[in-house]
Amino acid sequence: MKIIFLSILLLTTLFAQSVKVCFYTIENNIKNFKSLKFKFDKYLSKYGDYEFQAFSDKSTFEKYINNNNVILILSSTHYKNIIKTKKFKAKFIALKNNKIKDIEVIIGKKNRELDGVITSAHSEKYTKNLLKGIDKKLSILVVPKEIDALMSVGFGMSDFAVVSKGSFINIQEINGFLTKDLRIYNELNSTYRIVIALAIQDFKNKNISNIFEDMQNSENGQYILYTLGIDRFIQLKVEDLRYLGGIK
Repeated sequence: MKIIFLSILLLTTLFAQSVKVCFYTIENNIKNFKSLKFKFDKYLSKYGDYEFQAFSDKSTFEKYINNNNVILILSSTHYKNIIKTKKFKAKFIALKNNKIKDIEVIIGKKNRELDGVITSAHSEKYTKNLLKGIDKKLSILVVPKEIDALMSVGFGMSDFAVVSKGSFINIQEINGFLTKDLRIYNELNSTYRIVIALAIQDFKNKNISNIFEDMQNSENGQYILYTLGIDRFIQLKVEDLRYLGGIK
């Protein structure tokens, strides 16, 4: 009996899967995902069998999270879309300069008319909604990431880009050459920053909460936050969760 029990325990250990912290967002401008994964995995090891997994493709991300034990780090707009069909609930949100919201802006080269092609990492439908108050003729071109939208303007492949103000400021800091001739033309809607969403059954898991609430208190955690371009994660208030669709 003891041998059978030990065999079952060994098999369980061998085939047990770590909980994946899955990351995908159009806003990120991270250069070194290898370094981020190393630091994230090292940080997560203090809390148990967790592993960081970044995705570069939206559809791959959505397929993966459908059938796996996961924690999600994603944009608030993406979260609002996936909770219509997937059982996740946002618990934490990124804080930057004491704000949980960023502003969508139109970026373009200096001294030109607001018309032509505008690139966006959002869907065409969402982008049209953002541009509702703009009385100009703009053709929308959808690209994978906000960095792609900005680069298309910087290198003359499009005329304007819709990005978060935070992304634009971040790119200005790390690539002044690309952005030196660009400026903000319009400020549009404010949007929530990236969120952390948990499976419903994990929502009250204290260990998972500690992972994100304590992040700013360790060297590896501080590196992660700096790389993500935020100050820390905080718990969402009920009214914010309701707006994001997490409360039915």
